[in-house]
Amino acid sequence: MSAGDERALEALYCAHSGHIYNYALRLVNDEKDAEEITQDVFLGAWKNARRFNFRARVITWLLRIAHNQAVDRLRARRATSNIDDMAFALKDERSADEFAMVDIADQIRGALDHLSPGHRAVIELTFVHGLSCAEIAKIMDIPYGTVRSRMHYAMQHIRRLVSE
Repeated sequence: MSAGDERALEALYCAHSGHIYNYALRLVNDEKDAEEITQDVFLGAWKNARRFNFRARVITWLLRIAHNQAVDRLRARRATSNIDDMAFALKDERSADEFAMVDIADQIRGALDHLSPGHRAVIELTFVHGLSCAEIAKIMDIPYGTVRSRMHYAMQHIRRLVSE
């Protein structure tokens, strides 16, 4: 895609917008923010297409942009509210009967909500987007070993929460 080529932008958007939106949604847990992040990612990609160096896959580049924007939004949000408090408040609204009927997928989704954004991102990029640890390290701009460490911690935490 060259900068300014609207057809290329449309093709890129059609191919990857769903992945970007879903990734952003899992990180920020807000549909409006996820939509805005998705739009901002593709606008930024369109404006900065010349900076793409083809050493990574396009989706890796786009997910890195989305990751950075999601982290920025979460930082801004934390200034006014605590994500963990919001998650607990939402869970308290469920009846006891609903808790009894929650399947394993819901339990895992609930456990993911208790992870830090960095740990949740590693899980999301691995299991939803199928990226390697090396690709995740590039997206998140962290060392490869840190990706593996976060994956290990996140999986332990999820196992513990689901078994409870």
